[in-house]
Parts: sequence; structure tokens; C-alpha cells
Amino acid sequence: MRIHLFGAVLAWDYLLAGWLRERGIDAHYYFNFKRSEADYPWWEDRNFDRANMPAWCHFHPFRVPYLYRAPLGATGRAFVRSIDEGADLLLLIGDGAFLAHHFRTPYSILSCGFEVEAAVPAAIDWRALAGRLTGGRELVNIQRQLNYRGVQRNLRAARSVISVMEFQVPTYLAEAGIRDNLKVLPMLYDCSRYAPAPDPALNARYADQEVVFFLPTRHSYGTGTTNDKGADKVLRAFARFASATNARARLLLIRKGERLAESDALIAGLGIAPLVEWLPQMPKDDLKRYYSLANVVVLDQFANEDTIPAPMHAAMRRFGARGAIFAEAMCTGAPVISNVGSEWITRFDPRPFVWNACTEEEIVRALGEAAAIPAAEREARGRGNREWAFRHLDWRSVIDLFIRHFEEIVR
Repeated sequence: MRIHLFGAVLAWDYLLAGWLRERGIDAHYYFNFKRSEADYPWWEDRNFDRANMPAWCHFHPFRVPYLYRAPLGATGRAFVRSIDEGADLLLLIGDGAFLAHHFRTPYSILSCGFEVEAAVPAAIDWRALAGRLTGGRELVNIQRQLNYRGVQRNLRAARSVISVMEFQVPTYLAEAGIRDNLKVLPMLYDCSRYAPAPDPALNARYADQEVVFFLPTRHSYGTGTTNDKGADKVLRAFARFASATNARARLLLIRKGERLAESDALIAGLGIAPLVEWLPQMPKDDLKRYYSLANVVVLDQFANEDTIPAPMHAAMRRFGARGAIFAEAMCTGAPVISNVGSEWITRFDPRPFVWNACTEEEIVRALGEAAAIPAAEREARGRGNREWAFRHLDWRSVIDLFIRHFEEIVR
């Protein structure tokens, strides 16, 4: 079986193609000009050689038009033909959902988030848009309004729509009418990539801290969508925690996202600047040094309940809204605070060492509980997370579920 993969953010399709090839599937990865440097394969894999790519990796100088009816042009048509040629199945992720109607080969759409959000109508606040010529959430909503019927058709025409984010099922996917071709599968990662990588110099730098809280998520919030990562909520929770405790604690942030100026102002306004440290954006391999700090507790993402619809927030609380940070930290053996989902967490015995939190109040409580545990105990219990991750998140434990599904839909 030959599968061609295209479209993901964060080069997840590149990783998945490699894992499928490890299992004997003739998988090929196609990529084009991306919106972010972090979406290219070399950001995920520092050994990726752009000048000498593997034969199963194919680059085309094409930019996806994020309008369903936009013409592709000669370059785009050539890109589509190259993806079509010789494949038994296309696995389209992210950008692929916008181009699916151009392909002749049967396809499955694997949802990483925004492609199913794009399949439902958006409410537009014209007053918020007034006077704003570029950027802004409302312009994105206008784009969604122009696209959603076409993206819906692409999802419904797919051999399957694979959801690895279960909160999407009763929300976006239900609203888009995706039922008969829906398949829920677990997210998968390469846990071996996130082997603990303690850095003696880095550990010495933070040795005087009882606990180091690390929030690698991007500063995107107030957006009214699942792109809301809730970094502002964490800042407010940390300020409340810091004012109520004498614990020596520091909060590390990554300078990434469109709300950096707002976060800087919020930090200053909350009076926590001496306790906060900004780090530059870094490749995934470098994050391991921070995940491996002896006194670290990693924070994931926490969508704000006042910027998303109540049914969406209820689904996130039930099924979780875990990001890649959750998995990376678990694989490295770090303790984690994450919105893992009240129902999802009960499916495992033993459960991972994680604080389930969603609201600001719950994050404050989790910060306090994490700081109260001695660092040596946190570190020991965190090591159990790595064992748990290999059983439940690692691609070697999960990939056969995907392969069996692909075999079923190409028969």
C-alpha cells in the first residue's frame, strides 16, 4: 500500500510518514512553502538535510490559497498531480483539507484542529473589524465564512475523517455533519526522541528554585477558537500562586505567539516580572533540556472559558484538550499540569502523574500542590510518566491502529 501525506503543521505528516515506513508502508511526504518555520521538517528533525532529502520526501514551491474556490495556477496543479500520482490513499492533514477536492485519489483527512474548525460557520463581529485592514481574528472568521461549505464537502467526501482530538466529535465534527465516515484514533508521538536530556549547567542555573514552572505554549489567546492557548490565564494563576506562597518559584515562557506585547503588559501589571523569564523560540530537541530540569513542572495549554462557546468548553473539560507539550513532557518524564479531561484520565490504570486543570482556579490549585511536593518526589513520580507514555502515546504502540484503518478504507 502506498500512502502520500501532505498538509500538517509542525511537520507531523513528515514524522508519521517515517513511522509508517518503519512498518513497511510505502509512505511519501509532500511539503510546500509553509506559514511558519516551525512547520518545516528540519524544525522537527535537525538531521534533515534540505540539500539531500530522502527519496520519499518531495518539496514543491507552492503556497496554499486558503480560499476553497481559488485557482491553483500551474505550480499548484503540478503539485496536486505529483501528490496524486501512484498513490493508493492520500492522508491529508491541515492544509490538505482545503485542497482535497482537487485530488483524484481516495483520501482520508486527519484532523489536527483547524481543518474541522474551518468546516463550520463563523460569527463575525463587524464592529471589532471596523478600521482594521490587516490581521485580527475577524479576518480569519471572514475567511472561514467563505470556506466552510467547501471544507465540509471535502470532509464528507473523504474515505474517513480521523479525529485525534476527541473534544471535536460532539462539537465541530457534529456541527459539520461528520458521522458516518468518522474514526477516532489516539494521537501518537516518538517517545524515544524525548529521552531525558539533563543539562548540568541549566540545572545549576535554577538550583536555588524549589520549583520551575515551564510554559512552552505560544502566546495566543482571546481568539475565540481552539487556537486560544490560555497563556494569559496561566500568568494570572501564577500571580495568585506567587502572592499566596513563600515558595521559591520561577515561571519560564517561550517568546512565541501573536500576543507577546499583551503578555509583557500583563506580567508588568501583575507585578510578577522578577519571577518570570522569557526564553527564545527553539527547536523541539532543545526543549528537552528544560523538560529535563530536576525541579520542573510543565504546563500545557488551557483555552479560556470566556472566549469559546460553552459546549466546546464542556467537551474540552470532559475529553481534554491536550497539546503536543503534554506528550513531549510526558515522554521526557516530567510532571505535567494539563487539561487532560475528567473522563479521559479515568481510562488508564495506573494513571499518569498529571494535574488535571482547566479553569484559572484549578491552575492556581495545581501550582500550589505541585510546589508542595518535594522536588525529589516530583522527579521520581515524573519518571513514571515516561513509562506510561511509551505504553499509551508512543507510535510503536499506536501505529498499527492507523495501518489497520488505512487497509480497511482502501479495500
